[in-house]
Amino acid sequence: MNTIELIKKQTKGEIGVSVVALVDAVVRQTKSKTPKDYLTLTLQDKTGTIKAKVWDWAGDCPPAGTIWKIKFELDFWKDTPQLVIRDFKELLRENVDEGLFLPSLTPEEFAFYHKMFNDLVDKIKDEPLRKFVKWTLGTHYPTFFTSTGAKTNHHARLGGLLEHTCHVAAGALALAEAYKDTPKYDLIDTDLLIAGALLHDISKIDTYTTENLVLDYSVQGQLVLDYDLSPAYLREAYIVADKPISEMRMLGLQHILCSHHGKEFSNKPPSTFSAWLVHAADISDAYTDKVATGMPDEDEVMSKESNWSFGNKIFDERKLV
Repeated sequence: MNTIELIKKQTKGEIGVSVVALVDAVVRQTKSKTPKDYLTLTLQDKTGTIKAKVWDWAGDCPPAGTIWKIKFELDFWKDTPQLVIRDFKELLRENVDEGLFLPSLTPEEFAFYHKMFNDLVDKIKDEPLRKFVKWTLGTHYPTFFTSTGAKTNHHARLGGLLEHTCHVAAGALALAEAYKDTPKYDLIDTDLLIAGALLHDISKIDTYTTENLVLDYSVQGQLVLDYDLSPAYLREAYIVADKPISEMRMLGLQHILCSHHGKEFSNKPPSTFSAWLVHAADISDAYTDKVATGMPDEDEVMSKESNWSFGNKIFDERKLV
């Protein structure tokens, strides 16, 4: 089967077969003396999107989120590739892995970050806190491991929340280690630091939806900021787990969650050493992913040093979520 990425590299007139998700469809009419309906589509798989057309369309407009097996011919419109669909068959969605149509970590990456997550949890020496973090993210909110980190801005892929969380926790811990053997290190509660970093984006599990095989905001995500909700998600887990840690421990965690976007964007500015380090690690990883995913194609890259200018605009953006 051809992926969207491969389809775009085919030559004009080449015939192919692919399985794609329909993310947008509009019925239009030709501008002729005897107008005929045709369908203009946006098709997607995990490698990208492409425009397509079905000529001589008869019937209602198909709904977004359906999956088609298509026979197509590649054409171009003003140098932009588009497909002319010659034949198609709608497939049952429940029989198809949605990871084929959405940006996603590879199985190897999922395994890597699962191990990284477990290793980070194991670094928490406080046993009740360690067990609470593992239960909260592994049992109480299991969709944490497959959720996206954002719609478009950073870690916008299935498993992206897990990836981002691991890097924030590892980054915060590395920042803490930089203060080792200094008086400042005594101000850092390392257990709270790791736990808060692992839990910091917990409400993102419900911020986004893949209902129509597109990463998009859920109703909750459109109405409420995730970092305003995360402390409530944590408190709910705390109550269900029958308050396995002290109230002061819990408040320390909630403070990290509600302040991790820093003093400009959070209702509460970071007020503990651990909260500042999680904030620093969070913003660093968000920007790092934006830079990494915005790199030009390999054949356009002269050297690592020559890429400094391509993404300068990201540092002018005010919203990181």
